[in-house]
Amino acid sequence: MRVLVTGASGGVGSTLIGRLSDTGVEVRATSRRPDPQRWPGVDNVASDLGEPRTLRPALEGVDAVFLVSFAPPQVLGELAEEMAAAGVAKVVVLSTIDTTRTEPFVEYNKQRHLAVENAVIDGGFTTVCLRPGAFARNAIRFWARQIREHRSVGLPFPESQQAPIADDDIAAVAVEALTTSALDGQKIVLTGPESLTMREQVGLVGRAINASIDITLLSDAHARALYGQVLPPQYLDLLMAQWAFEVTEPADVTQAVHVVTGRPATAFGDWAVSHRDAFLP
Repeated sequence: MRVLVTGASGGVGSTLIGRLSDTGVEVRATSRRPDPQRWPGVDNVASDLGEPRTLRPALEGVDAVFLVSFAPPQVLGELAEEMAAAGVAKVVVLSTIDTTRTEPFVEYNKQRHLAVENAVIDGGFTTVCLRPGAFARNAIRFWARQIREHRSVGLPFPESQQAPIADDDIAAVAVEALTTSALDGQKIVLTGPESLTMREQVGLVGRAINASIDITLLSDAHARALYGQVLPPQYLDLLMAQWAFEVTEPADVTQAVHVVTGRPATAFGDWAVSHRDAFLP
């Protein structure tokens, strides 16, 4: 069996490559700028999901595709055609929990991911849609620099609640989806094992690095200036509204990781310990 992993340079994609390689499956990795030195035993092919024709070399001889939802809507039909022409039988889509939500602020992200899911389903592929909630690695993206430089984190909504999920847990479910028929046709919401406020998450990072991390309450303008450094405008607007909403109720928690893999999802505190170097000077 040969599996193509798109978004191979990302957190989930790179983790999935390692897990698939351990199963004996033949793995091909693709991204805009592949790094053969990172995966010396893996076939690395450059491509751009925004230009589906560039995927032809990567798709050759592939049985299943792990598809990240980066392709713009206007090329989704062409992307499905390229996969079908290559003889791809199964596609596992990395989608988002936002596809299950109804709040107005998620509409942009919801529709973008639903378009990918629907294009794959309509293309006639055996499909599995993985719908993770907040990524644990967002702590690195949003807070690591602040913690390294100042031992503090600025937050607009410290009591906002998420159930952060580790990339490794998503990858473990993806392996099952790609290599077995057990999850065929399913749309699976994936979360971490518990709902935590941002204040609690920062505290667990502090515990992991044996340091006290201060929290500064940010105004809307200051928060947008800070987080706008790492987020495009559409996602900044979405997350600011989402974080405000998430103050009002605990995050949804599912047992899907445990059900699929037979082991509990990774606790955020354990994730922080294993990624502590990212938060150290």
